[in-house]
Amino acid sequence: MTAFVRQHALIVYFVLAYAVSWTLVAVLSVSFVFALLAVFGPAVAALIVTGLTEGRAGIKELLRYVVQWRVGFVWYVIAIALPFLVSAIALAINSLRTGAPFAIASGTPIPLLLTLAFLVIGEEIGWRGFALPVCKCVQTV
Repeated sequence: MTAFVRQHALIVYFVLAYAVSWTLVAVLSVSFVFALLAVFGPAVAALIVTGLTEGRAGIKELLRYVVQWRVGFVWYVIAIALPFLVSAIALAINSLRTGAPFAIASGTPIPLLLTLAFLVIGEEIGWRGFALPVCKCVQTV
């Protein structure tokens, strides 16, 4: 089994990523939480395939990319703060224009932004952390 996964790592990854994600989407009627967990399908698939092909060292290397700093600290602050700033400006404009109070309600995009910021990690570990490097290796061979 491990030899098959090593030989066809990218195919196994794609099948697992879609199988995990779409299985969770299929049970969406039970709870919306399954839809949120479905975003982690690519990460789960990447961890499984990496674990089978490279062991713990490979998993550690894959997860290292999540916390790797590729640009200066200031750019991370800008990337994280900018959506909040845009949301605050939109709230201020709405408040000035309509007279509505400048308040954050549960329907305001800020909680949604926090949720999405957390959830994209599941996508990035899989597609950018695993599949993209494997695709580059396959192309060069």
